[in-house]
Amino acid sequence: MGINAQSLTIQTQSGSGNNTPAIFTLNGTDIELGRGTLSINTVNYSADSRAVDVNGMAVILNDQGISRIGQNGAVLYKADYQAPGEEDPSLKVYAVYNGGFVLRENIANFLLYDSFGDLKHSISNSTQSQGGESISELAADPYFKTIALYNPEYRLNGKSGSRVSVIDGSRSREVFNIDDRVINTVTVSSDGQFIAVGSSASGSDDQVDVVDRYGNLINQFEFDQDVAGFSFSRGNDYLTVYSTGRVVVYETISGERIGSTSLRTPVRAASYFPQDNSIVLITATGQGTILSDIEVRVIDLQQRAIASEEFSQTLGTAVEIPVTIRRTARRAYTIEGLSKGLNIRASF
Repeated sequence: MGINAQSLTIQTQSGSGNNTPAIFTLNGTDIELGRGTLSINTVNYSADSRAVDVNGMAVILNDQGISRIGQNGAVLYKADYQAPGEEDPSLKVYAVYNGGFVLRENIANFLLYDSFGDLKHSISNSTQSQGGESISELAADPYFKTIALYNPEYRLNGKSGSRVSVIDGSRSREVFNIDDRVINTVTVSSDGQFIAVGSSASGSDDQVDVVDRYGNLINQFEFDQDVAGFSFSRGNDYLTVYSTGRVVVYETISGERIGSTSLRTPVRAASYFPQDNSIVLITATGQGTILSDIEVRVIDLQQRAIASEEFSQTLGTAVEIPVTIRRTARRAYTIEGLSKGLNIRASF
């Protein structure tokens, strides 16, 4: 791809410009994530597990139980949960936007609570494999319309398999199963309709499978690097697949490759916007949750041109808050989920 001299500007979003790498601003709420702590509106809580939702509210798990925390830092409610007597390494909370939450326990069991803190459903995701299985994981769209539970690896007849299920009321329904690969990452589209699955096996390329929420296989791609993440375009017409050093855009239904680019610095997030026929991505080196050597690129696939700009400050990242890229106008974008929100504008 030819590189022409273009221009790109980066500005920090108002309200987050003074954030330290540990402070994240969500929906106007400042949330500070420390080691084993969470603070909202300067009210501090200890947290063995924690999660935040798109509204800037949190759920925490500590030795006092499970609490839902509002934007003002006050406890909205405490849930009725009795932790097992012995230590459970799989305990983890997930925040649902409507004020509820999900709790993972006992390796593969998921408890669904409503916005009053009442337990509604208990769903097991165990494969019951005699060879054993890894801790189950959860992926969902931002509004938890589709909740995917997946077994990254289970052992059966001396081989490693994996599967994905979708919560359907009070039970789970399998939508994807592969008996010779390990799942590394799962992403649910923002409308909850599609699920992208990245898997690997020794001696072969990574594989990308796209299924709908009912289990119909939409497409399958091979990817010659370790898949790090996905993003669906609005409407799910395009799927962006990225590794630490490469970004590729596919048409979701046909599998046609729309464009790609290679990078030397690890990719942290990437998305394709068909309105501009452009890939937007952010790269950075990092140690722990601190990112440095940050660069943003906008790649116009039609003009085969790249606009890029470095960002000299360090930024924080957190596993509880995904990094996302959103289009706000023609060739204008925001990068959210970092300790400082970034407004991007490119010109070609």
